[in-house]
Amino acid sequence: MKTTNKKAKVKPVPRRRTVKPTDDTTQTMIDNTTRLLQNSGQLSRAMLGNRLGRSFDGDRDLYKTFGYIRSPVYDDYRAFYDRMGLATRMVEKFSDDTWNKPPTLIDGEARSDMDEQQLTPFLSDWNALVKRLGVWQMMRQADVMCGIGRYSILFLGTTGAYDSPAGGSRQLFYLAAYDEKQAEIQKLVTDQKSEKYGMPEEYRVSMDDPKTIGSVITRDVHYSRCIHVSENRLGSRVYGRPRLQEVLNRLMDLEKVTGGGAEAAWLAVFMGLLLSSKEGMQMPEPGTPENTALHETMEAFVHRMQRYAVIEGVDVNNLGVSTVDISGIYQTLASDLTGSKGIPQRIFFGSERGELASSQDMQEWNGFIGSRRVNFAEPEILEPFVNWCILHGVVTPPESTKFKIVWQPVYTMTQMEEANYALALAQGASAVTGGVPEQAMTVNEFRSVVHFPAFEDIEQSAIKKEEKVEKGLIDGQPVNGKASEKDLEETEPEVV
Repeated sequence: MKTTNKKAKVKPVPRRRTVKPTDDTTQTMIDNTTRLLQNSGQLSRAMLGNRLGRSFDGDRDLYKTFGYIRSPVYDDYRAFYDRMGLATRMVEKFSDDTWNKPPTLIDGEARSDMDEQQLTPFLSDWNALVKRLGVWQMMRQADVMCGIGRYSILFLGTTGAYDSPAGGSRQLFYLAAYDEKQAEIQKLVTDQKSEKYGMPEEYRVSMDDPKTIGSVITRDVHYSRCIHVSENRLGSRVYGRPRLQEVLNRLMDLEKVTGGGAEAAWLAVFMGLLLSSKEGMQMPEPGTPENTALHETMEAFVHRMQRYAVIEGVDVNNLGVSTVDISGIYQTLASDLTGSKGIPQRIFFGSERGELASSQDMQEWNGFIGSRRVNFAEPEILEPFVNWCILHGVVTPPESTKFKIVWQPVYTMTQMEEANYALALAQGASAVTGGVPEQAMTVNEFRSVVHFPAFEDIEQSAIKKEEKVEKGLIDGQPVNGKASEKDLEETEPEVV
């Protein structure tokens, strides 16, 4: 029997149709991804917060016992900043000492603190901008707001729609600072080839409505119209660490100690009165007119409505007065508070006798703030703002192509400290040169240490003397009536 092999027919698998997402669909996906990233960060912090203070496999929960906030949010930090003085100072101390002595911008040989005639066009425009818009005050404000929450923005008021990129308008009308709650992030940059990848692309800013006092309007703002400010970032390009985060527990402890101590002191000053019936007498029954009269009399006495009480058949015993001392507990908490932030106690509090901070404290704090200026204030706030102004034609570009920034110390030496430093410097120069300190440093270099004016060299002194003789002045005195009153006013004695 002949058999034939039949090939099985294979049905083709239908190809899946690829649906190209529309622009709206793509944008929705991006928005959802942004929210997911933000929510995942908050969720991870909440999960980490739930583990804090737990020991013995969760049987002991210190955070619950002590009443600490396990996962604080912006509103918690803002409440402490608004109502607790130490929290306010903790946030503002860093910002105040960073910006209390504004930096000097340098363009080539010119400095922004020189006379107007010596300034370059860039520095002249910059000084005018600082004065017109209060630049340093606004940068300090953005710094403070950044410290309350995880970030803040410095809004640059220029022309064009808020949600469009800032163009080259060559105009900057105003500056405004907004905190984390006022400037919510709506979109992140998703282009992996962009240097802004992962950074905010658009904010939703709640700002005062100029048309109605007390009302607020919201506007979507493009990132090119803002300077994003965040400090102490860990694992994020967007969010920093609130300035009160690591000391929040100590602030709550200090609140309990000071508040509880004040209440305890109030109760200890007047511990109360104990009323007892005399022998053979009975206290009035509750609800009787006698009982009501006794209560009214004693309440009026206790609340100082009257300073005497007329009672009969009752002994009154004062329970006495005691003292409450919380200084030891407070000092321990205060040391932990300032130590956690690296602030010398005398810098933060001042001493108990109202003395100034020591030289060592000032030197340490100068170094700390100097590092903060160079590593945060300059690259995160000042440089981006100056570069934005140059890019958009608000100020003339610097002649030297690249401007420089120089900061001043927060605390300077007193005259006594300068004198002691100069003495040590002179003794050191004498020791290394075998008694000839002029070989190590000139007299004028030494005088500059204590901010004394430099000696004039012989040639310059002779030229000035000849000029004064020609005007009829010798040693500041008129000769033969030649010197005018203007010459006399302009004459200053030489440094000898």
